[in-house]
Amino acid sequence: MELEILMKERHTVRKYSDELVSSYLKGRIREKLNQLCINHRIKAFLEEDSISDTLGFIARLRSSNVKNVILFKGDHYNVGYVAAEIMILIQSLGLNSWLIGSSINRNILEEDIVAIVVFGYGQTNGEAHRSKKVRQVSDYQPNRFPDWYFKGITASLLAPTALNRQPYYFNYNNGHVQLQVKESEYAEIEAGILSWYFENASAHKLTYKTSESI
Repeated sequence: MELEILMKERHTVRKYSDELVSSYLKGRIREKLNQLCINHRIKAFLEEDSISDTLGFIARLRSSNVKNVILFKGDHYNVGYVAAEIMILIQSLGLNSWLIGSSINRNILEEDIVAIVVFGYGQTNGEAHRSKKVRQVSDYQPNRFPDWYFKGITASLLAPTALNRQPYYFNYNNGHVQLQVKESEYAEIEAGILSWYFENASAHKLTYKTSESI
């Protein structure tokens, strides 16, 4: 399936069916995860049991039938970058996912767990989040900037961000793109996710920084 379609079809799903994910599919996810962890120098662990104790109180209230999770450790930016790719892989396998970064129960999980990806067969396929316009998150102007820049920004609007607030801005300067993400506990993870979406949709690299205001 084309990447653009997968990006559009991937939505946050918190409630899952009782259908079990096959060992084959979990093996596909593990194989890709191991490769990405080596490439990006982070750690991740796929767990298959009931994980109610690994979710924060808010997360538990809003989820059900969660049986498969990936726990991430390491540099926040790289975690976001890898998590973005893993969620697209999960979508390509006919599964659904949910990225948790702000509802982690720190009293139960180790302090160095920085994000969780939940996956399985969703009770629904989720819904598209409300999205800002390209002009609200970038300096893009038609006929002034290249098409690949527009394509990368458009893809970024499909990426998951904390509370779907999309607190970021793209700037273009002579062929170079800089991403600014509003400072928060989750900012570096968001920067990694957004970078993956932009770079894979546009085939161009970018730099990023966090800022107090956008």
